[in-house]
Parts: sequence; structure tokens; C-alpha cells
Amino acid sequence: MPRNKSLKKEQIALLRYEKSIAASAAVLGAIGAGAAASANDTLDGLSMEALAKIQEAHIALAQAVSDAHDAMQEKAVAVGAPLVDGGLPKERLVEAVKSTLGLG
Repeated sequence: MPRNKSLKKEQIALLRYEKSIAASAAVLGAIGAGAAASANDTLDGLSMEALAKIQEAHIALAQAVSDAHDAMQEKAVAVGAPLVDGGLPKERLVEAVKSTLGLG
């Protein structure tokens, strides 16, 4: 049973990380919306490109965490551990991040 307890801690940590990814996407989305609303007075063209790259990286991070979530669930099922419920469902994390960033 100690293994199940350790796996539960890992699941909880992953869920917290997923929530932080979603929250930081909101910040990036606000920066992007603010820059667009100010007609690029705040951010020049290069900065807008950098922001776009940061947003793309954030989406890639969300995808990697979703993949980790899949692996964690498989591991939990394999050892008969209960799955921790909470946070965004893994299949929606990437879509939630894209939507928050105004990209989907």
C-alpha cells in the first residue's frame, strides 16, 4: 500500500500543476488581449512574436502534462491504485489553455 500512497501524492501534484498551467494561461491571455487592444502601442512587432512563441510553448507544455496525466493514470490502474479526481480533465487541458489564450 505505500506505493499507492506515493502514487496518490504524484497524482495530486500533477493536478495542482495542471491548475497552475491553466492559471498562467489566463495571464498570458490577458497580456495578449491587452496588447491587441492597445493597437500594439505596448508591445512592438518583435514582442508580439515573442508572445506568440511563449503561447505556443505554453500549449506544448499543456500537451506534455496531459501526456504525463495519461501515463499516471495507466500506472495507477496497473497497480490497482484509486485515481484521484479533481482539476481539469486531462483531455481538456490543452483545449482550455488554447481557449484562454484566445487561440481556439
